[in-house]
Amino acid sequence: MKRIRLYGVVLGLLTCAVVARAQEYNITTTVVNVPGAQILVIGINKPVVPYTADNNGTVQQMTLDFANNPNKTVEILVQQCGDKPPIVMVVLPGAQPPPEDPNCPRRKLIALYIPGSGTLLIDLDKGIATFTPTPAPGAGPREGPSPFTFEGDFLGGLTHAGDLSNASAIEGGVTMYFGPAGLGLGIVRSGDATVQQTTAATTGSSLPPGNTTANFHAAEFKGSVNVLDLGPLSLAAQGGGWAFTARSTTMTTVVVTSPTAGTMTETVTTTASRGGVAPFFGSSVEARFSKYLAALVAIKRGYLRSNSSLDQGVTLVLFGLSLSPQVPRALLHLGTK
Repeated sequence: MKRIRLYGVVLGLLTCAVVARAQEYNITTTVVNVPGAQILVIGINKPVVPYTADNNGTVQQMTLDFANNPNKTVEILVQQCGDKPPIVMVVLPGAQPPPEDPNCPRRKLIALYIPGSGTLLIDLDKGIATFTPTPAPGAGPREGPSPFTFEGDFLGGLTHAGDLSNASAIEGGVTMYFGPAGLGLGIVRSGDATVQQTTAATTGSSLPPGNTTANFHAAEFKGSVNVLDLGPLSLAAQGGGWAFTARSTTMTTVVVTSPTAGTMTETVTTTASRGGVAPFFGSSVEARFSKYLAALVAIKRGYLRSNSSLDQGVTLVLFGLSLSPQVPRALLHLGTK
């Protein structure tokens, strides 16, 4: 039994070691016009790792170990000590640089998103740094910052339209991305909302107005653009059209008084439906838990159009999950420590 436990502990440690190394990125780094530049990589609970550039200011292989931290934004600091060559510090998320020497002023150059292995170019004179990911094996040049990929999502929340009460709503769909932009299909369905009629449909009595319930479901065609990556957060804009069917059900109590039969009460149910095509637009924020899974918050504004007129606006607030490979899709990559 002790031997089995020992094997289990060893296996667990080996598994942790493999997982911890799963996000080590190899970076080719060049500091422009600084031959023999000194570069320090500063991680969490790890010794500072120094690198010395060649005569071209290049370090052929610099390792950044994120240790499964979902935040991939590093800070690049520059320290200058008199006439000595500047020291470049690459500070990983959550790490703290060494205390600053009063005789060696330090400044922050930029915060930069590092999605994987690639090439880092640092220009101290211009105060900028750029990162170029390493292309996937066998992949040719592509338009946009990321490869073709799918994203599936499922959300639930609330919907509100005009004088209707709030009702439940669900949405599901799949989007195919080409770089930062994608096209997709989805479905939307609302629960029953209620609205109070202004007049009573009664005979021989003044009873309260009957209640009406309404719901809708739609098939949607949508376009999405991933606008901004902010560490593990992504902001996307969305728009498109949906083909919908809206249905309302009214239950009215009718009272009939007859001299011979007396008073009779009957409940009448009336159902009406209509359909059409209408536009919608919205935005979403995605917070990634892991390489494949993310939480998603979305707000959407759409319309129920009938006979070429906008009869009713609908607002949906949705929460759910998104499933897709983690790739940098955004038009902009910003981040903070």
